[in-house]
Amino acid sequence: MPRKIISASRRSDIPAFYSRWFLRRLEEGYCDWIHPFTGKLARVSLRPEDCLALVFWTRNPEPLLPALRDLDAAGHSYCFQVTLTGYPKALESHNPGLDLSLRRLRELADRVGPQPVTWRYDPIVMSSCTPAAFHLERFAEIADALEGAVQRVTFSFVDFYGKTPGYYYYAWWETAKVLKDGYYPFEKVLFTGDIFKMDSEGDLFFISRKDDVFKIGGEKVSPREVEDVIHALPGIKEAVVIRKEDPVMGSSLVAVLSGEEGLDEERIKLHCMDNLEKYLVPKDVIILDSLPKNPNGKVDRKLLQERYGR
Repeated sequence: MPRKIISASRRSDIPAFYSRWFLRRLEEGYCDWIHPFTGKLARVSLRPEDCLALVFWTRNPEPLLPALRDLDAAGHSYCFQVTLTGYPKALESHNPGLDLSLRRLRELADRVGPQPVTWRYDPIVMSSCTPAAFHLERFAEIADALEGAVQRVTFSFVDFYGKTPGYYYYAWWETAKVLKDGYYPFEKVLFTGDIFKMDSEGDLFFISRKDDVFKIGGEKVSPREVEDVIHALPGIKEAVVIRKEDPVMGSSLVAVLSGEEGLDEERIKLHCMDNLEKYLVPKDVIILDSLPKNPNGKVDRKLLQERYGR
């Protein structure tokens, strides 16, 4: 099997906020990854012999610095992509000041050398408070301060993902609740409708969409929580949990899944009983050769709800 490059991570700043979690995963030698479309659980090896390199994307590498010696001793190769723009508080209200960010980046370069460190001046946002003149002056200021610490810089211009404007305006038109007031008078916070849980160390884990949650016997239920447990059972290919009306509890769960030969309803229910509260165990289990897909290639939950949720 070819060695893999592990991106940690362009979606969230792991060095700044989740260093302890990531280091625990390195000690265990793996992490679990949930496919964003199918919900399928996959395991990724983090052993040095399986990883060509670790790529850390961050605005603050400082929490990870004490562990670099351990990464070296374990045989890991790594590099850093460090974002540093020095934008005004109107655009980056919670980022540390420019002087502190420069000090942290230089400290990183002192530890690992300039070669594994790339400075990212991105995204370039053209606005009333950051016109072209601002960027020319700020870029030159940072470049002078980082002379000798880094050898490469990358930059990009902010651009909307193709579907973003459509999603944004549709949601605003439908609910008028997409943007909420933030901490500062000029700040707006995007309300996504996603539900997370926080563990004892402050790490957040996605649970479900708010509009996917319903109640069984007065208890809130997220189908995603049950789906994750079912996906952990060997032989499962796809699994969707839907709601069905129940005359006693108000609602019950139906698991619709596909998998390898040998799967049966009793095995699925026993696995769920061992790993879930009683009210979360599906009342019915339907096993298909494959689950229907919508035009986007995702499992058609709406169709499954119409067929089996009545």
